[in-house]
Amino acid sequence: ATLGCSGARAPARDCTPMSSKSLGLQTRFMIFAALGALALVAAVVATVCVAEYRSMESRLRELSENELQSLNALVETAMRQRLEDKDDVAIKVFNSWFESRNKNYPGKLWSVWSPKVAAFVAEAYPGHAIKTPRDAMDEEAMRTGRPQARFVGDDYRYSVPIILGKPLSAPKETCMACHGELMGLKDGETIAVFSSSIAAGPDIAALYTLLQRIVLGGIVVGIGIVGFTWWVLRAIVLNPLKVITKAMRRLAGGDLTIALSGRRRNDEIGEIEAAVLVFRDAAVEKTRLEAEARAHNAQSERDHKDAEASQQQAIASERALVNASIGAALEKLADKTLSYRMSDDIPDAYRDLQRNFNRAIAEGFPRQWAMNTVAPIHKGGAQ
Repeated sequence: ATLGCSGARAPARDCTPMSSKSLGLQTRFMIFAALGALALVAAVVATVCVAEYRSMESRLRELSENELQSLNALVETAMRQRLEDKDDVAIKVFNSWFESRNKNYPGKLWSVWSPKVAAFVAEAYPGHAIKTPRDAMDEEAMRTGRPQARFVGDDYRYSVPIILGKPLSAPKETCMACHGELMGLKDGETIAVFSSSIAAGPDIAALYTLLQRIVLGGIVVGIGIVGFTWWVLRAIVLNPLKVITKAMRRLAGGDLTIALSGRRRNDEIGEIEAAVLVFRDAAVEKTRLEAEARAHNAQSERDHKDAEASQQQAIASERALVNASIGAALEKLADKTLSYRMSDDIPDAYRDLQRNFNRAIAEGFPRQWAMNTVAPIHKGGAQ
């Protein structure tokens, strides 16, 4: 036992984390395919989410803008009649408009006064309800003098400021007479803020439902893509590679009878199979050449032995013939037959000996010397 990865005593084991190289080709490819499908689903969900969110926001903003523009038009109509309307009929109509419109509006509409307007109303009309900002959106529109629009929780909020000196149709003199001289506002300051709040909970819920369906559909499609990729990978790549691997192992083991169909394919697998067949053909040719070399060596060895045997036999025959010829000549000399001549069937190597012997006998070789010399030689040879 040894210390394990956590430091505790444990049986010996490999603590090296598994790397991608230790995984099979199919496993790595399927992991990449699954990650690609997941990324595709995430991209589709994100794209649809952004598009639907912007579409919902644009629709809600358009609805809010149209409603507040109608309100602003009503305000301008009331402001044009403000100096002649001693009974504040237009203002009463304007205030009652909010109550009646909010009954049919899919949200809420209200107006907010600026601090100077609120102070003037509080002083001029004691007991009158002061319209103060309801949230940070009202305060931001009041402070910046720019329209504000965004989602606040499950509601879509839109606030538009009314700026002194920038009416759509009311004369500037009418606005300045009331808000400038009476309330102390300057040109360009915010008079009030008109606000709209539309409940967007159902739209957001519908968007979430759509995204859930897209995610589920994407998962199903992703699984289908991964499964199809797995099938195609096995059919086109993995199974042929297994066949090639098996063939190469057989070839490495000396089996030269392997057969592959790669020459009928024009892709990379076909090139690999063709290369394996080249190795096989080279191995077959090498085996053939080695067999021919062995056969040639064996034949050469047999020819060499046969040549040696023939040479030995020729030597033996030659020696026997020479011995017979010389022996016969010596025997004739021993018998004092000086008319004997050595025949021509003697080997070429002994031609000089033949000629010298025959010439010596023909020229009258001393008889006494021949009898005294050859007889002992003949006698010794016989012994």
